[in-house]
Amino acid sequence: MQLTSHRAPQLGRLPKHPIPYSSEAMRQDLQRVRNAWTQCQARRDRNAIYGYLDAIYGLVAWWTADGP
Repeated sequence: MQLTSHRAPQLGRLPKHPIPYSSEAMRQDLQRVRNAWTQCQARRDRNAIYGYLDAIYGLVAWWTADGP
């Protein structure tokens, strides 16, 4: 797996082309991450964190793919 770094936008500046994203879709995405965190905490297994990290990585990858 190859990770690439992207320059982060400067604080206080909005992107030139904002991503059209509904608040309901955002709520659903964040709920999936919350559920992954709850499952991670419930398992009490040292490897459980990988399910949570996978949810975070998937969400960021999705948002990045939708970017301008």
